[in-house]
Amino acid sequence: MSLRGRQLDGLPTGLYAAGYRQIWRVASDGFAVRVWQKIVPRIHDQITECGIYLYHSVEHAEAGDPYGASGFLVGLPFKDTPPNTWSHCYAVTNAHVIDGGCLVVRVNINHPKASTMAIPLTKEDWIYHPDGDDIAIASISLDKYIHRFQFISPVSVSDGSFFVSKEFHDKFALGIGDEAFMIGRFMARDESGGNAPIARFGHIASSKIETIRQGGRADFPQESYLVEVHSISGFSGSPVFVSLPTIRVNPIPAPDLQKMPLDSIFRNLARALDHRIYLLGVDWGHLDEAQFPGMAGVVPAWKLTELLNCPKVLEMQNEEEKRIAKETKHSAKLDVRGKSQRSKAGIEIPIPSKGEVMDVFKKATRKRDKKPL
Repeated sequence: MSLRGRQLDGLPTGLYAAGYRQIWRVASDGFAVRVWQKIVPRIHDQITECGIYLYHSVEHAEAGDPYGASGFLVGLPFKDTPPNTWSHCYAVTNAHVIDGGCLVVRVNINHPKASTMAIPLTKEDWIYHPDGDDIAIASISLDKYIHRFQFISPVSVSDGSFFVSKEFHDKFALGIGDEAFMIGRFMARDESGGNAPIARFGHIASSKIETIRQGGRADFPQESYLVEVHSISGFSGSPVFVSLPTIRVNPIPAPDLQKMPLDSIFRNLARALDHRIYLLGVDWGHLDEAQFPGMAGVVPAWKLTELLNCPKVLEMQNEEEKRIAKETKHSAKLDVRGKSQRSKAGIEIPIPSKGEVMDVFKKATRKRDKKPL
């Protein structure tokens, strides 16, 4: 191949459509042909950093032993508080993972001598779905200064929901071919250095929600998405996401498109390349590979929404918010700088700040020049 051929090979032609771009490919005889190449969107770090690992014991977690399962963190904002201030944080995984004894959650931490922290939980700390679906949550308190993590939230600023619901599934016709990926553990690697979830990619394999009887869980009929993404041991409890083109969930009305200048139309067509990520559900395992090679069963995300909104969880959230509100109010009373108090006669007396008190103290103790007698 000539030097010019090597320079041309792989260069885009400038055409983009439906998540693909056209590029040049140079054949062995030196002639260039145009081919369409799929564009894979970059996964944001916030998605990968929501992953957690689950182990049978603190010792296994500290050693990074290749046993256990996956999970992820979900955050729910407090009611009646400014954004990005307080959130309820939940660890999420499968119920069968907890039944199997993987109760210890391992998270990454910000520490010069250690990379992870093991949080020992008991089975009583985990809350199951009231209808028996293969999903469980545990409320845990994490500190951004200590722990290194991100959580995903069912509330999205852009369109009101980050979790796929039944209505979302129907409205946007989720089905065969929609891109999906999951974040979880790859236990074949060394995990002693910290949690480093990987992504596995695939597609939704069926337009309908299947009912699959799970073995080992009293033959539970689990509502599931079928996703052609290879799930292996260790990925149970992983979050599964679906990636949809922005123009599909937020289309341009036809009348508006007709009135647009030509240059605006071309600019808006670029939106077809942008994707929005939604939580499709929770991976509960792979089906019998002899019959369904590479096929994963996924608990729909609305089952997690139901669990997060069940009465016992809402009651716990209310109590937690009352406690924080009480502590915040108490702290506000202690901070009296810039406020005032009243004498018995009702006269308002300003309370000096710490800085004002120190200024007076310095003036009172400052050395003065002695005057001659």
